[in-house]
Amino acid sequence: MSLNGTVWAPIGPSPISQGASAVNGLVSAIAVNPANSNVIYMGTAGGGAWRTDDGGASWFPLFDRQLSLAVGEPGALAIDPNDTDVLYLGTSARVAAHPQAGLFKSTDGGASWIRLGSGYPSGNTGNAIQFVNQWINVIIVDPVNSNSVYLSSTSGCFRSIDGGRNWTAGVNAGGDARSLVLDTSSPAASRILYAGVNGRGVFRSNDGGQNWAQILSAATPAVAAAVGPSPRVSTKQLLPSRPRLRPQTRLACRCSTRRSRGRAARPIRSACS
Repeated sequence: MSLNGTVWAPIGPSPISQGASAVNGLVSAIAVNPANSNVIYMGTAGGGAWRTDDGGASWFPLFDRQLSLAVGEPGALAIDPNDTDVLYLGTSARVAAHPQAGLFKSTDGGASWIRLGSGYPSGNTGNAIQFVNQWINVIIVDPVNSNSVYLSSTSGCFRSIDGGRNWTAGVNAGGDARSLVLDTSSPAASRILYAGVNGRGVFRSNDGGQNWAQILSAATPAVAAAVGPSPRVSTKQLLPSRPRLRPQTRLACRCSTRRSRGRAARPIRSACS
């Protein structure tokens, strides 16, 4: 594949001045409406979520009045492909120092949001409030069944079968799951997912995220060959050298005398060295 002739151009929104940092303009997630490619949602590391209805020519904010403006990376913003007015958004303080506010859901294309499990409005119950204490990395809505939602966070991989209200952690998928992918060609009754867990490797689930098995690690021959041996660590201890001092000059005086005939000796020269 060649990128010759490919031209990239910024389409905004431009970062707002924030002292010496412009993290509110760092893009952390992108979701394109599968029914209308002109409708694009964008999450940022510190500037909330945005929407465009004209392919990026103009943008308007969706999340400015929420508890956090930090959207998780690399994919904590998801559209329900069966009902594109339904969105999920997960917060994360991985890049910007914002509160960990949890998991949010919109049913009107981002015009309004509820924090799942918060108890408001009435009937908004469930255990999704647990994500307030986690950084959410990826959210996926199953195109076969909108009630099946998959999520990865700093605490592992999770699965919901009731549209995000309640979540169950996958077995053997603990840790900071930085990536999550659904194989949409897998059977609806036995969905296959892959997750990358920081420091552990790559895991696979054959049952819709309920159980996970490791398929790649640092010990996998192909991985070990690509990465190479670990660098040797020196066991020698380096100590700071002491400055070399110039030896002190010792001063000594010596006196020479000479005796004359019939006279007492008298000094003739004095020298110090």
